[in-house]
Amino acid sequence: MNLTAEQWNERYPIGTPVTAYPGINPAYAAEIGATDYPRLETRTRSVAWNLGPEPVVMVEGYAGGIHLEHIDLRVQAEETYDQKCERLRLAGAAELSRRYAERSGWVVCSPEWLAAGGDCRNAPRRSSADPRYSHEHPATEETAR
Repeated sequence: MNLTAEQWNERYPIGTPVTAYPGINPAYAAEIGATDYPRLETRTRSVAWNLGPEPVVMVEGYAGGIHLEHIDLRVQAEETYDQKCERLRLAGAAELSRRYAERSGWVVCSPEWLAAGGDCRNAPRRSSADPRYSHEHPATEETAR
C-alpha cells in the first residue's frame, strides 16, 4: 500500500482486517524468488504513524510496527457479533483513555500518542495505571485528543 499514515488513518479504523507480511513485501519476495516468508491473517491494533520517514501500523499477533507496504486489506463479508463487540470495546477503551487524560493530565505512551506528536524519549514519564501500557506522559492539547 502506498499510503501515508494520515491517509491510512482516514480510511481504515483500528480493527481493520489485514494480511500482514512482517518480514518481506510479497512483491519484492517474488522479484528475488523467495517463497517462504511470514504471513499473518490478522487485524490492526493501532492507528498508523511514522517511524522515521516510513508509515507503519501495529497488528494483532506481532510486536512492533509493520510498514504499510507490507499490509494488504482483507475483504470481509460481514462483521460477526464478536467482532462488533471487540470493535466497540476498543472504541470505548479509546474514549475512556481520552477521559482519563482529561482528568489526570497524563496519557499512556501508545502509537496513537506518538502519532499525535508525543515524544517518548524526551517527555517526563511515570508508571501507567493501565496494565496494557508500561508508562504514561503528561498530556498536551495535541496528545490528549
